[in-house]
Amino acid sequence: MKLRLSLPLLAAITLSLTAIAPAQAQQKSDPRPVSDGFADAYLNWERGDYGFFRWAVFNNNGKIELCGAFATKGTSVGFRFTKAAMAEARLMADGKSVLRGISFFKSRPNKALANKLFGEPANCRITKTDYPAGKVAFQLKFRDGAYSVSK
Repeated sequence: MKLRLSLPLLAAITLSLTAIAPAQAQQKSDPRPVSDGFADAYLNWERGDYGFFRWAVFNNNGKIELCGAFATKGTSVGFRFTKAAMAEARLMADGKSVLRGISFFKSRPNKALANKLFGEPANCRITKTDYPAGKVAFQLKFRDGAYSVSK
């Protein structure tokens, strides 16, 4: 199957926030409820299956923290492909990898899609990367060449 990232996904996976340093280790932190501050993104699979994400980057005591939750709609194949894509995804800033793999995102039942995951718990990871001042666009990047982008 082929992943099709929609235009809203491209917009959603780019957030204007502060600059960051290279990828480093991560540690668990307390879950946060999904709110308006979370970007949304879709991973559209063939046959109508899809994964829907909510994610946000926070400053946690001077370190970069990524939080996220997701739900899938469709078959178990769509769920497996979504999880595989998540395992390869990276949080990027200014072309540098900050965190590898987002498979820690909290899986929610597909009934949570009715509210677009608002209020659902999002799992979080804190990197050892400092959260410096200045603007930068955070992005979730998936494996190059593995997926196609469509509007």
